[in-house]
Amino acid sequence: MRSPCPAPRPSELYHRWRDGSADPGNRPCLSLRLALIAWLILGTAVSIRTVIHPSHHTVFPIFAASAEHWWGNCSLYKLYPGLDRFRYPPVFALFVTPFSALGLTPGGILWSWLSIAVFVAGLWQYLRDVVPSRWTQQRKALFLLLGGLGALRGLWNAQSNALIAGLVLLGTAALARVASQAYGSRQAEGLKQALGLGAAKGWW
Repeated sequence: MRSPCPAPRPSELYHRWRDGSADPGNRPCLSLRLALIAWLILGTAVSIRTVIHPSHHTVFPIFAASAEHWWGNCSLYKLYPGLDRFRYPPVFALFVTPFSALGLTPGGILWSWLSIAVFVAGLWQYLRDVVPSRWTQQRKALFLLLGGLGALRGLWNAQSNALIAGLVLLGTAALARVASQAYGSRQAEGLKQALGLGAAKGWW
């Protein structure tokens, strides 16, 4: 009687995962779906927090008040009761005006979802245009999850960090696309390495 096949060693499982050979069929796509679900859960949690406490553990009231102060011809940088100081350029007050007009709860929810959407779009475009094509779907899903972990605190407090980071990532991806179209694959690969992840060959 033949003995059952031995279980693969942890190192073998790791190499299968790294090379994308551990998941048959549609499992690589499943990894990306799970990452997307995690982001949707985060957005839902932030929305619920905003509904329950629209003015606590969030800086959005400062943003909303800045728009009111701008249109009311009041100083943006004066210290107002119950608010921290506004530390952004005046154009930021104009940018948040539509969200301020909706009120703290609807405006805060839409502001958070805008930050999440721009940041996730930036991560995804960075994956498509900058990260080496040899990355497996599992690695890409992990990259998206780690991005969410890094942005968690700022998103929970409705800060603008994720929005700005997403715009930077989108700009970097656009630069890589332009370089690829203008200079060819070899020069574009060199630019990818300069942008950060093109040289990440064997560290995982």
